[in-house]
Amino acid sequence: MSNTQHRLLLHALDAPWACLPEHHALVCSLVEGWIRGDRVDLGELQARRGEPLPGPSRGYEVRNGVAIIPVMGTMAPRANLMADVSGGVSSELLVRDVRAAAADPKIKAVILQIDSPGGAVAGTPAAAAAVMAVRGVKPVAALVEGIMASAAYWVGSAAESVRLSSRVDLAGSIGVRMVHRDISQAKAAAGVTDTEIVAGRFKNAGSDNGPLSESGREILQGRVDAIYSEFVGDVARQRGRSVEQVLADMADGRVFVGQQAVDAGLADGFASLDDLVAEMKDRAKWRRI
Repeated sequence: MSNTQHRLLLHALDAPWACLPEHHALVCSLVEGWIRGDRVDLGELQARRGEPLPGPSRGYEVRNGVAIIPVMGTMAPRANLMADVSGGVSSELLVRDVRAAAADPKIKAVILQIDSPGGAVAGTPAAAAAVMAVRGVKPVAALVEGIMASAAYWVGSAAESVRLSSRVDLAGSIGVRMVHRDISQAKAAAGVTDTEIVAGRFKNAGSDNGPLSESGREILQGRVDAIYSEFVGDVARQRGRSVEQVLADMADGRVFVGQQAVDAGLADGFASLDDLVAEMKDRAKWRRI
């Protein structure tokens, strides 16, 4: 296993989760097994769950001419083993489904049904752009059923309107986070010494073979700031706000609850899925007139 893969797996253990305890335990045991180098037997994992593995969200349901596209779980650029085990959103598949719904003449409007804490930055701007492109073709709305945070908000805010299904739904967490992990002491305890041979002044600025240097911190902070600027800019354009408004009211990293999210401009109100389907069907009818 490469150092990069090792860091990614350790970060998965450190990350906060919001799920059933038994599901969290299953994911943690899977990651710990990967770190040890264990093979993953999906059949065994399915037997332990007592039900099929959730797999990544795929496809969409159609109700009264309205496509309901699920955006459920952690977002990643492509479907992977973690998505197979714990559920998740492939940004690549999401773009495919959004474009398919936009091109389908039987589909009159689109709803993104979202319950996601966000995920990887990679693939997220493309998914948001795909949703924005639908706005010029068919009505599109996002419905929060639980949480729409960070990368999920980046994508969901590209819809023409954002609704919460209840007053305890969560939205926001506009921000970007990176973690540097120094594993040099763990390697030393294991009798492992790495010698890095690099070309390029800053090639190993973020190396995990020692504490993060000041120059390394500046480089990583610059990377985070650049992504954050793109995130804020997209939200401003998608929500029809100025960048200054987004920075002042929406983009300090907080997650807003129910009416707080509406007051901050992150959402436009409340609706059930059935009510939103009816509304979107009417909006599609009026758009054609």
